[in-house]
Amino acid sequence: MRLLQGTLIFILVALIPFRGADLTSAESSPHLIVSSINGTIEIDKPGTIWLDIKNDANTSVVGQNSTDGQQLPAWLQPSYGANLSDALGVSVELLQRDARFEMLNGPQSVGLLESGKNRIVEYNLRTDGTAVPGIYPVDILVTYRRLSNVLTIGDPEQPDVTFKYENVSETIPSDVNVVQGPRISIEEVKNSAIAGTESEINLVFSNTGDLPASDLRAQVISQSPFSYGDGAVLIGSLDPGHSALARLKIKIENGTTPGIYALQISVNYRDGKILRKDELAALMPVKVKPETMSNLTPAVGGLVLLSAAYIVAKTYRGRSSRKRKRGWR
Repeated sequence: MRLLQGTLIFILVALIPFRGADLTSAESSPHLIVSSINGTIEIDKPGTIWLDIKNDANTSVVGQNSTDGQQLPAWLQPSYGANLSDALGVSVELLQRDARFEMLNGPQSVGLLESGKNRIVEYNLRTDGTAVPGIYPVDILVTYRRLSNVLTIGDPEQPDVTFKYENVSETIPSDVNVVQGPRISIEEVKNSAIAGTESEINLVFSNTGDLPASDLRAQVISQSPFSYGDGAVLIGSLDPGHSALARLKIKIENGTTPGIYALQISVNYRDGKILRKDELAALMPVKVKPETMSNLTPAVGGLVLLSAAYIVAKTYRGRSSRKRKRGWR
């Protein structure tokens, strides 16, 4: 009986937590922030922004004993999971506040984020055509787990350790810069084209946006009555509010009725590091081929010959008449 009582007492003592570390101190908890946002979104075009997520917690500490103020055993180091400032299983999601935004990807997994470390998270999104340039607020939802408590049971030198974690969810307010971006348009058509011939046309391209377009190229799209172009023409860089003249060659189908036709132009350019491609339309006047001197040469030559023959004949007759009159005298 005494042996049984002793065994029960030993079991009860062994089950009583020897140390319970209270790790709820704010000073040692993870502190996630958005240290920067890079990238801009162009109206009605897919764009990318990059969020720099950082764990700005204080230097990691190991929790103290809640009963006598002593630290946990030296062998219980952060590598055993007692790094209180670590954020584990970090997930980041960008949430729009404005209905004009469309998120093109969902939550991004970051994983472990130690104190002082950062991760770059990429998000793809776009606005609809009703948006205007400006700063738009967004929310960044960050979820993770943190070490909240460590329970030790048994031998103080070699205790059984239980780590307890809690789920944390934080919403970080931020904003996104929306710009118009480069807007390439055909400002003016300088001349007309002639049906049945190859014509050189002069088009004025302008950038009505708020960002420069570099390596701008233009090419005629073959579409009736325009049978072909001469390849892409390099225009170069076009800053906001500026324009440039481009000369392109086109051929108009023979027999095309005079009038105004839509000439399709393909343009591609670089918007920063992104290659953009658009299709524009120019209203091109088409005229018939005028009569040339080469077409009139036979008729004109015949008339000249007839006129010359008439003059010669008239002159000869006049001289003959005068000679006869002199002979009669």
